[in-house]
Amino acid sequence: LDSVARFTPAGRMAARGTAVAVVALPYHGPRKPEAARFSGELFMSGDVIRSFESILQAVTDLRTTLRWLRDDLGMTGVGLIGGSMGGYLATLAAAVDDSPEFLYALAPVIRVTDRMEAVPLGRHMVAGLARQAVPSEVISRLQDIVDPSLHDPALPTSRMRFFAGRNDLFVPTNHMERLVARWQGVRVHWHDWGHLTALLAWPPRRLFDEVEGFMDELQS
Repeated sequence: LDSVARFTPAGRMAARGTAVAVVALPYHGPRKPEAARFSGELFMSGDVIRSFESILQAVTDLRTTLRWLRDDLGMTGVGLIGGSMGGYLATLAAAVDDSPEFLYALAPVIRVTDRMEAVPLGRHMVAGLARQAVPSEVISRLQDIVDPSLHDPALPTSRMRFFAGRNDLFVPTNHMERLVARWQGVRVHWHDWGHLTALLAWPPRRLFDEVEGFMDELQS
């Protein structure tokens, strides 16, 4: 959470009247079990049931946080911002919940198991699946349940913006194109970077300039 706090330009956001709630995903940060070797190890692993339940729990956590900010704290203009796995979960939340004011997702994963071998953590998961000999068709059917491109969005696409890379090896271009084809009208900022290089190339100030501009557009 300290690294997230350093990444988030909280002072600047507070100056414009924008508060930020950082949601710790299941098995991450303060929610890391003692048995886990590192934060997030058990979120996506060779344990198929736990992995997909983690996704569903994370989406529930996001929706609960939205309601808490809006209904209990009385905040307005509450939206979702996330990158990579966070972008995927925010997008999945927007597929089932029309209450966010906006969605801004950077390099969101679309099918979480399709390109797992492209990153070290993913290779750990792939090895676990191989040890359990889980049939690929079972994984595919489970994946369909949590693939936003196979569901219609609950949130109007006019209130969404995606940031996607044409050289992203972890989120293939055709995955995002499939989402865009189903979620008609959604705006995508395409760039020529990869997955991590896109996130690293956009320093917090530049990123928040984009988010601020998008929020201002929606309010105008």
